[in-house]
Amino acid sequence: MNDSLAMSGVRRGALLVVAVFSFASLAHAQAARVWEAPLVIPTYELGPPDPNPPLFDRRTRGRPTYPYPLLDNLTNQRIDKRYRAVFLENEFLRVTVLPELGGKLYAIYDKTAGRDVLYTNHVIKYAMVGIRGAWTSGGIEWNFPDGHTLTTVAPIDYVTRTEPDGSAAVAIGLPVWS
Repeated sequence: MNDSLAMSGVRRGALLVVAVFSFASLAHAQAARVWEAPLVIPTYELGPPDPNPPLFDRRTRGRPTYPYPLLDNLTNQRIDKRYRAVFLENEFLRVTVLPELGGKLYAIYDKTAGRDVLYTNHVIKYAMVGIRGAWTSGGIEWNFPDGHTLTTVAPIDYVTRTEPDGSAAVAIGLPVWS
């Protein structure tokens, strides 16, 4: 983590816990569980970001992006990329969260119906939709305070936990700075 002035300002000035998923266990049901595992998804790579974040740029539709760099260097290079995924599961649902893509709720699988609840895009291909440029379709992104927000495809801090009552949770929060 970078302890730059910008990051410390974000940490002091904002309590940004955008989502907490919690699965409670019924007394007669099996316990919920949370775990991390790699998930390989075909991905069209992003080119390097501009190292000089703009104070104002017409491409951001007047929204400030500083201190974040623009992510507007899209490529046609497809690779099999390994993402760190967080899985949360009970007897009814399996939820997949991708902390490296803004904490995106990538998939919800309904085990009783045997199908996905959300549109699960099986390839990551960026489009110029987000405030900083890059954005991906599918799942649920966390849009605060703007739609397709600054961290929509940025790595996000998260924590997982399991409680004595059998419930499990993942909390998604502030962006990770490298």
